[in-house]
Amino acid sequence: MVFETPTNKTQMYTVLKEIFYYYRIRRDEYEDFILPELTLERMIFSPKTIEELKESARTLLLSKQIREKREYVSSLTQEKVEKETLRDGITAKKQALIASQREEVDKAILKIQKDAQKKGLDGSSVVTNKISSLELECNQKIEKINQDAITEYDDLTAQINAIIGKINGADEYFNAIFEAEIDAKVLELIAEQEKTQKEVFKYNNAIEEKCQRYKGTVATTNATLRLRYLDINTEFFSKDQLIEMGYYEDVTTCVCSYYDTMSALNAYRDIINEEKLAIYLDDYYQDLVYMYKARAGV
Repeated sequence: MVFETPTNKTQMYTVLKEIFYYYRIRRDEYEDFILPELTLERMIFSPKTIEELKESARTLLLSKQIREKREYVSSLTQEKVEKETLRDGITAKKQALIASQREEVDKAILKIQKDAQKKGLDGSSVVTNKISSLELECNQKIEKINQDAITEYDDLTAQINAIIGKINGADEYFNAIFEAEIDAKVLELIAEQEKTQKEVFKYNNAIEEKCQRYKGTVATTNATLRLRYLDINTEFFSKDQLIEMGYYEDVTTCVCSYYDTMSALNAYRDIINEEKLAIYLDDYYQDLVYMYKARAGV
């Protein structure tokens, strides 16, 4: 302990009281055991708004929806090309059927004429009627071929126009379907977001519980140590402890600092009358009395 050197008796006792208090009365305040704060990272979750979720749903479904519409339009386009090919071939098919019909009738007429020549019936009404009947039948079949061709052409044209209408209306057709898909995806994303939010909340709660338990453990430890410290410090120090602490060295130095300012005889005469010094010096009081007596030579 650092103390002021006394120059008179009053100062000496003042310093002695300070030394006595410092070593034998004063107790250091207990300082809590400091442990580093437990820092566990919390999870941060920022839920998206409905509009943000809808935008996410659009992004997630975009490629699938583009592919579906493209395949739909491609299929219709292919069907349209096939119908147009059939329609473009109607005239050639019609002409082939007419030619085949004409050829068949011409063969039949030729056969009738040959048979009539053999029988000598050339130019007879019977032959003429047969030929006329064949021609009439042929014309009727050709007429039907022409009519069937027109009907088939009109039917294919109607089918082609219907396909074109579907192609042109693909955007409108798919918009309603895609919007329904997006709404369904939004509901799915909302459910996933709520699940994630619960998991984050549960995780952060677990982290908070760990931190609180840690703080509780530290507080309990400090309370135990504080009680132990107070228990220890309610006991008086032994003489050996006071020696080790430097108490007797300081009080002896304080007393000698004052008495060394006077002659050894005066110091001896004064110190033998200061029995209060024994309170501070204990057994060392007699040692100092003997020391100053020896110095005085009495």
